[in-house]
Amino acid sequence: LWLDPNPKNNRLAQDLLQVGKDSPFVQVETLKEAMAVLQSEVNCELVISHWGYCTNGPSAGQELLDQMKDARVRCPVVFFSDNAFAAENRPVALRWGAADLTSSWVEFFQAVDRILPD
Repeated sequence: LWLDPNPKNNRLAQDLLQVGKDSPFVQVETLKEAMAVLQSEVNCELVISHWGYCTNGPSAGQELLDQMKDARVRCPVVFFSDNAFAAENRPVALRWGAADLTSSWVEFFQAVDRILPD
């Protein structure tokens, strides 16, 4: 499952991750859509999302993890973050329950490779 309000930004990464895989990515643009998919019969092996900007209150990533926890949805989540805030956001994301948070494409693909079964 890939949650991003700007899905066109992810097309190349999705294409690369699809090589040799049978299951397609489910692309959603809102947290509400993501939770609907995660609570459905669709088997998600991984959630990919952006950590998100926040001025007051939790980030979009924290909201996602909170809602997944409340709904008892158990699925690893990898966040891609703005490089300027990755060092600051990564420890928060990991404490909140994320599998990883990165701003590097190399680290992103390494994290996905580590999490997804062959």
